[in-house]
Formats: sequence, structure tokens, C-alpha cells
Amino acid sequence: MIGSVEHMAIAAKDTAGLARWYVDKLGFEVQVDGGEKGIWFVGPPGNGALLEIIPASDAARGTRARNDAGWSHLAFTVADVKAAYEALKAKGITFTAEPREQAGGSWLAFFSDGEGNDLQIIQRPTALR
Repeated sequence: MIGSVEHMAIAAKDTAGLARWYVDKLGFEVQVDGGEKGIWFVGPPGNGALLEIIPASDAARGTRARNDAGWSHLAFTVADVKAAYEALKAKGITFTAEPREQAGGSWLAFFSDGEGNDLQIIQRPTALR
């Protein structure tokens, strides 16, 4: 009945700026230009889920801990987390901590996008799917 995840949406104060951040920092490609409505679709090269960037309301961003109810973070797979960590740091990205190993042999590191949304890079010994 349900196919794959097509996209996740994120509300941004500056949709064009955030779309540019994903293109410049993570190498994403623009699939749909924001145009008049300011709604962008960007994603990693190739197939896979996209990120829809929509205009945010004027409401202030709430503070939340990673384990508060609701969406926590968006994770991106990488072949080598340490190499990805260094490459992203070279592009000016600040991580919350150095990559760390998890039980089972996965490696991960957290950082934020241009508007403060939590992102993760993860290297798994075996893909989940």
C-alpha cells in the first residue's frame, strides 16, 4: 500500500537561503525552484527522498531536546563518517561532538542546518534496508 518516503517538509524563515545551504554544504540538487511561493524541493544526487522547504510562520522556534515528542532529526547515510565529518567541517559546519561509535558498530555525528534543524550523518556496518 505505502511506497517509499518521497519527502519530508521543513519550515524555514528564508526558504531560498536554506535551500542554498543544503546545495552548498551537503551537495544537494534543486529539484523544484522555490519561485513565487518560496517552496523548494532539494535532495542528494540520484534517487531517494527529498526535502521540501516551505515558508515558516512568524511564530518563534520552540526549544526541544532530541528525545522530546515529535520529529527529532534527519539522518543521512555516509560511507565514511570520519571523512564526511572532516569534509563538512571544512565547509564551516559545526558539530555538537566528534563522531562516536554506537553499539553494533555504527558511527554517527550531529550538526545543525542553516536554520538550526538537527541533522545527523551515520555510517552503518550493514544498511537497515
